[in-house]
Amino acid sequence: IGSNLVGATYSEDRTQPPPSTPTMRKGFTSSVFLWTVLLIVIPLLLTMVAIAVVSTMSLVREFDTAIDESEEFLLDVEIKSLGISAGLRSEFASQQASRSVRDLYLMTRYAGWLFFGGLGVADGLPTFQNVIDQCKGFSDNPDECPAAAALRVCDCKWIDSTEDCSLNTRHLQKPYIIVQSDGALANGTRWKTLYPATSTTPETTDWWKTEEIPIRSNISSSPIYATSFDRARISAATSPVLAAIENYRVSRPHGVEAFMAFNDDGMYLGSPSCSAHRHPYRAGYESTDCNEAINPTLCPKGRFGYDPRCREWYDSAKRKFLDTGTALFVTAPYLFSDGSTIGQSAVSHLTDPQNGHFLGETLLDFSTDPILETLTDTTTPLQDGFPLLITPDSDNASGDVVIGPGFDQKKSTAVPVTSLVVPQDLDCAENESEDCLWRVKEFNAITDKMKNCMAGVDSFERLVDNGDTEKIYIAYAPVKTPFLDPTDSSDFRKGALLKNDRCIYSLALVETEKGLKQPFRGVEEKYHHQTRIAMACLAVIIFFAVAIAVVVSYLVTRSIAGPMLHLLEIIESVDSKSLDQELPELERCPFRGSKELMNVANTMETLFQVVRFANMAFYAGELEVAYRVLRDALRIFRGVENKKAVSVACNNLGNILLVMFLDMKQEETNSVKFGLTREEIIAQGTAYYHEAIRLGEAAYDEFHEKEGWTANCLDFMQHLSNRYFNRAMFLLTVKDDHEKPAEIERLGLRDLEISRDMDVEIDDQGEEVGWGRTNRSEKLFHAALTRVRGLLLLLELGYPDEWEVEDKLYGLLKMVIDESQKDSSVLFNEIGYVGRLQQVETELMKYTMIQNDIDTAARIAIRPLFEDEYHLAEAKVQAIRVMVSYLNLNGDKWDAAARTALKKWLEDSMDAVSSGLDSERHSLVSATALSVLSKSFVSPKGESRASSVRFSINDLQCVTMERF
Repeated sequence: IGSNLVGATYSEDRTQPPPSTPTMRKGFTSSVFLWTVLLIVIPLLLTMVAIAVVSTMSLVREFDTAIDESEEFLLDVEIKSLGISAGLRSEFASQQASRSVRDLYLMTRYAGWLFFGGLGVADGLPTFQNVIDQCKGFSDNPDECPAAAALRVCDCKWIDSTEDCSLNTRHLQKPYIIVQSDGALANGTRWKTLYPATSTTPETTDWWKTEEIPIRSNISSSPIYATSFDRARISAATSPVLAAIENYRVSRPHGVEAFMAFNDDGMYLGSPSCSAHRHPYRAGYESTDCNEAINPTLCPKGRFGYDPRCREWYDSAKRKFLDTGTALFVTAPYLFSDGSTIGQSAVSHLTDPQNGHFLGETLLDFSTDPILETLTDTTTPLQDGFPLLITPDSDNASGDVVIGPGFDQKKSTAVPVTSLVVPQDLDCAENESEDCLWRVKEFNAITDKMKNCMAGVDSFERLVDNGDTEKIYIAYAPVKTPFLDPTDSSDFRKGALLKNDRCIYSLALVETEKGLKQPFRGVEEKYHHQTRIAMACLAVIIFFAVAIAVVVSYLVTRSIAGPMLHLLEIIESVDSKSLDQELPELERCPFRGSKELMNVANTMETLFQVVRFANMAFYAGELEVAYRVLRDALRIFRGVENKKAVSVACNNLGNILLVMFLDMKQEETNSVKFGLTREEIIAQGTAYYHEAIRLGEAAYDEFHEKEGWTANCLDFMQHLSNRYFNRAMFLLTVKDDHEKPAEIERLGLRDLEISRDMDVEIDDQGEEVGWGRTNRSEKLFHAALTRVRGLLLLLELGYPDEWEVEDKLYGLLKMVIDESQKDSSVLFNEIGYVGRLQQVETELMKYTMIQNDIDTAARIAIRPLFEDEYHLAEAKVQAIRVMVSYLNLNGDKWDAAARTALKKWLEDSMDAVSSGLDSERHSLVSATALSVLSKSFVSPKGESRASSVRFSINDLQCVTMERF
């Protein structure tokens, strides 16, 4: 404690023990105390412990039995609940998918009537879009082709494009039809390709123009759909039903687009949509290994031009129909032909009822987003589980998952369900592990039931990442939707049969046994809590019994140990309490100590109070008082090993020394000031900042390791950034007086760069983690304003403007304006909009004066002086200085009387502000407080007040003073 004790005579001889030690030892080793403990405390303690152990063991056994029975009952209830939830969600999914399936049936039914004679078709050719041959050179962007762009129709009701849409476009909506001519027969039938003689690029693909499509055959016995012209004519006649599907109740879940594909020539029809005019992009479709595997004759790898017969959805649906007669086929998620969209398709067939000829397929693309939304964590909360949605049929790559753990159908095509649910078992099954093979087989048995559209609840085990196994419960139910089978499409009078609902998905809810038991953990914890209460009651009884037994020994020792322990509490409070909390008062202790003990306690309380005033003294210009308070407080903080307080004190001491140096430099004195020379200020300031940053980095690393990127961590990072900036200001200010100016300047610029990078990272990470969610704008504004003030100080010292200070100033101005346009902003809680505007304008005036642009500075100064009713002191002072400079430079242009009057008004205003600033200083640090501070130091008082001409309270804010 040393010199902080006023008139203390405490001995520095540490070879002698404290006076209270022998008395304390005597109290604890007395025969009365020992016999009391031996005959009363120990037997009573052993008895109470025995009773507590027996009672607790019996209570725990009863609770364990009840917990086990309750857990089994709850597990059974949760399993049943899981099954009910799966059933309800499968019903909802059926309703969501029914619209798309119904629309597919309507399109298939109407097309069947037209193609097979149920309804007549006019001989004329209905209008449709077909510009693929003209625009095949624009396959990458068909919108650039004038012929295609002219066909664009996008109705606003479709909600596909909010930009460039139109109303009442039904009469303009047309389907598109494309068909290739490469290798076609006279009637358009096409079962081969001339590749590689053609179709090696989009531009070399061959397509029928509308007027060139092969017309009807002369053979009267040929069916009405025998030629490509017939198929185009009849399929285009379905446009009324396509338009109805596209425009009917589009606000409800519905399909994306409808298509028809024909088996004889690969003709492809697409329904009207916002992207129908872009059909020339299909010229750029390139066959892959998968397409070649489906039909190597039509689609060898590398051939350009879209042919639906080589697509997996077409091939799978066709084989499913020919093998089983299934009228409805739903694909797993796959990549659409546009190369960017992943979705699903419902497919049905067009088969001539008279001769069984397979004409082609109808297709409706749709999204499963409505189903997915019902299976999110919000609508379907699961503890450790996940929803699962698979298709009854797998694709050629065994993919069947629509929704699954870690699977995003918008980014990936379907994958096998086993690869998502039991991936670890699949890996070890490859090594012929019997356990893994058995678990995979067990899960496959469950998925077979799901693919057969069965409902139920099963369980299985799977391997987890750490090598253990966990038990999984799965509740599954089929998603069915009605789909009609036409009895005879050649006869309009005949209807359709609803044989049974078509199973299009199997929906499951999967939950771990641990997750199902999770709700019970609260009940179990309640049981344990009651056990702990019982044990606590027993412990309280034991405690009071022992307390009564030791009261005699306590009375013997309290008069000695009590005051010393209370003094220790006071000393520890300096380390543990914030400076806005009160210390324990020794006067309130029921047992007072010696006079020397009271002197030490009073000194500690005085130290605690004077540290509070250190920052206040700094802002009031009492630099020497603030410096000496923090310097002595730093010794105490180091003694109690309070690293946080040490780092804060070092940062603030560095700031105080910076202001002292600026004051000395402004007065152009090289003598001792504030009891320090310039060299001492530079050496001490550098050391203080170095220690503050070193401790700050250690605290930040420790905090980041514990919490990661959190709001608290970013607060730590902001403090560290401020310290780097403070040190940069110090180094760049004192470099000319240092023996190594070039090295000091390099280090200062490096600190500026570090601070800037940290500010950018704080801003970026703050958006993500919600740093400063409630007062973010105020934090950012304050930090940016402090940075600008520091940089302006550097410009005043002669540094070139390498930091784009003007852009930063206008960035601050934009922030104030943007925040003012909001309904409310925390930026204006303490200082209103006009005040914030004046803060920015003050720095703008400083900047323009540094740039010798007095005219601009004067224009800025005019606004607050003559428009604002109230002014910030620093804003008014700066504005007056600018106007005085302007008058001195341009006064001869003014009327002498007006110039004299204006200058007199400016001088009077400056005097008024100076008086206000002096009152502000006295209000911040009262005469009584300064008296207390001064009496706390034995060193003589020196010149402590900074020059009021150079410094106001806000002039000192080019650096950041931290709170303890």
